[in-house]
Amino acid sequence: MSLDHLFDEKEGNIPTDKLSELSNLCSLYKDTQQDIEKVEEKLKKKKEELENISRNLIPSILNEVGLSEVRLVTGEKVIVEDKLKASIADKNYMLAYQNMIKAEGGDEQAEKKIDSLFKSKAVIENISDEILELLIEHEIPYDMKRDIHYQTLNKYCRERLDHGDVIPEGISVFQYQETKLK
Repeated sequence: MSLDHLFDEKEGNIPTDKLSELSNLCSLYKDTQQDIEKVEEKLKKKKEELENISRNLIPSILNEVGLSEVRLVTGEKVIVEDKLKASIADKNYMLAYQNMIKAEGGDEQAEKKIDSLFKSKAVIENISDEILELLIEHEIPYDMKRDIHYQTLNKYCRERLDHGDVIPEGISVFQYQETKLK
């Protein structure tokens, strides 16, 4: 049994002025959607332009004259700060964790220090503390995932670099300068 005839009947019952209004609204919908895409593309380009000014052009001028901040005649203060973003790819978590322990001395105290930075969680959905205790009690194998908050990782890497230490293998670090106007 075909339902095509039901749709044909329904279309015949829609007044012409409503079909015209619907057609106009659909055109407006498409035009508005295209306008939004154009504005989003312009915004993306402006953000890239601002990033280049903030991270490259202004810092290069201040670095060239040996300054990290300056006050303009307008009263605004231009500050260039060193920034760092660190990350660990999912596949490198154990490598980074083990190398961080080695970098801190490789002993039990180093392990405690690094463990305090990482949060561990069982990779079992909706697990309660009671279930986790049962797994441990009965020596049932389960996976634990270690995770470190990005700000904690950034701070750890910044401190290592400030002390002249190398970043442990498994951690990716991106260093850049950022301009602030106050």
